[in-house]
Amino acid sequence: MTRIVKDADVRRDELLDTALSLFLECGYERTSVEHITAAVGVAKGTFYHYFATKQELLEQLVGRFTDELFVEAEQAISQVDGSAIDRLRAFFVASSQIKLGRKNETLMLTRPLFMPENQLLLSRMMEGWIDQTRPIVLSIIQQGCAEGTFHVPDPEAMAEVWLSLWFDFGIRASRQYFSAQDDASEIDKVVAATKALQLAEERILGLEEGSLDMNVEAALRAVLSQD
Repeated sequence: MTRIVKDADVRRDELLDTALSLFLECGYERTSVEHITAAVGVAKGTFYHYFATKQELLEQLVGRFTDELFVEAEQAISQVDGSAIDRLRAFFVASSQIKLGRKNETLMLTRPLFMPENQLLLSRMMEGWIDQTRPIVLSIIQQGCAEGTFHVPDPEAMAEVWLSLWFDFGIRASRQYFSAQDDASEIDKVVAATKALQLAEERILGLEEGSLDMNVEAALRAVLSQD
């Protein structure tokens, strides 16, 4: 039988796509490297040529997913010819819609990041997400200050505060949810905390309460629900 040699990027994507399908079907923990290579029809050595560990494969899957999310969110913002508040809402809404549209993938890729052995991976990836989000947030805050809508003395400093608040909350809320996923009351706690976060964001930007209301409760319940 003739051995089929594929381009490196094609083979890597094939391994990533197959792993994603198996993770969705069987779960990250129950899917082994052997399961992935058997499904693709390659030797284990081929897997380790592209990924040092299953954890590294997970990192690339999450990275690919978040890159796609940011591209779509930035496209949504670029189509908004409005105020800074309009653009900030568009960013939140686009992010929520993307996650909801790919709900199973969102939950499957997020859950393993909160396993004890993946804490360093989570920390490293969060720094990358902050770096991707920073220019978007800074641009919106600068626009809001120019419009006289946002009231902050230093847009760059406030962008860092906003990013720290948003991402730290996201990590804490996700950890809370995944630590007790079978308890429906945990969703209520995450929703309540998210509403408090929205209020804090409004206050640090000098906005009136309710200015950033984006019906986060419905979006969160839709994403986190097991249905």
